Amino acid sequence: MNAVADPDLALKVGRLLKADIYRMIQKRRFSEEEDVRLIGIFCDEYPLVATGNQPIFGDMQNLQTMREKRAFLVAATQGFVSLSNAVGSSAFEGLRINLPNQIYFRCIEPAVEVLARNNLGKRTRSQFVNLSMELKDTD
Repeated sequence: MNAVADPDLALKVGRLLKADIYRMIQKRRFSEEEDVRLIGIFCDEYPLVATGNQPIFGDMQNLQTMREKRAFLVAATQGFVSLSNAVGSSAFEGLRINLPNQIYFRCIEPAVEVLARNNLGKRTRSQFVNLSMELKDTD
């Protein structure tokens, strides 16, 4: 399906598939001793299928309990503006909290830079150079 040619259909199909996977995950029952396989959902261009705090199959409700069901979501997005626009600002904050592991790539979006600095701390170029020199000395 070409999401560019028919974005409304792609949105509906993507959300229905994700909702069906969430339903399957939430029905999982097992004891702590059982060796149960992980279930992963990989969403590229996540804002196209993101659902905020909709009842039952919204991302916020499901992300809160997926770990205990041995499931996870990997959500890739070009930046935070598109995700915030897709789900709204309050749902965006909830999603950020429930997607605790974040990987940052080079980006020109100011919101991403601010979040990365808040989460990782600010380092200057000289700190990175000094760190690499220290690592070199230990070899």
